[in-house]
Amino acid sequence: MSTIHKVITENKLDVNHLFELAQKSFDAEIICEERGSNVYYFWVKEKSTRGMDITLEDYGVEIRNTGLSNKADLMLTNIITENILKLVNGELINEDDEKITQFPLYSEIAIKDIMKNEARTIFILSRENNEISIFGPIRKTYFGRKIYEALAKYEKDEFLLSQKMEELILKSQYHLPDYSYGNILQAENGETPLILKLLTNKADYIIDKYDYILVEQEGKNPIIITNDDLNKILPASWSLIDEYTVVAPVVPENEWEVFVKRAKSYDTFDDFMKNGK
Repeated sequence: MSTIHKVITENKLDVNHLFELAQKSFDAEIICEERGSNVYYFWVKEKSTRGMDITLEDYGVEIRNTGLSNKADLMLTNIITENILKLVNGELINEDDEKITQFPLYSEIAIKDIMKNEARTIFILSRENNEISIFGPIRKTYFGRKIYEALAKYEKDEFLLSQKMEELILKSQYHLPDYSYGNILQAENGETPLILKLLTNKADYIIDKYDYILVEQEGKNPIIITNDDLNKILPASWSLIDEYTVVAPVVPENEWEVFVKRAKSYDTFDDFMKNGK
């Protein structure tokens, strides 16, 4: 679900100058981050669902949008693209190697269609899959069967379905408390290590999707469960934001004790240790 455009040019792009020009002509704050060798990620603060990135290539510049981009992302792409062309005097081509001469790159009508079509695709895929994850500016957003069921009431209204999916992504990116991810551990598992999250009742957490969740027991081995098991027994004070992201503040001790007791019924510690993981 990515869309790539290329600017063919022999001139080198000054990314800092590009950022300055784009910010002057955009009505919201833009963030630019270098996220790899010659890869620059742009997003609109508090508004982007996916952001967009450019890569400096031998032939010129690659411009990339990903699935579930929203209006802020695509309007930003319009501005970035037009300013790149001004700075390097290049030729813009699409994935079919066709030259593009009409601008903006994404019209208002095209943006609405893209958002509706991509929301529909994710909606259908989430019905069949336990996990679909997308990267946003701040963190991942997860889709799956639970999200499908929550959004099913909007299935016949593509615009509303798209709107609700965008709201979910924006909530997961910008509207969660400033909690840490806490202790993340790694266990050997052949060539692919397992990522484990340790839960205690000593700090506020944002819980992501991991291979296993470890629940602390005072003076005992930790309880080992999966994210799916965790979602079945969340304390009342915790909030499931999407398919897997959980806002988990410290809870009263009696609530934590109930949670630990419920977690024991899903404990896989013995099997985990037996398999040498």
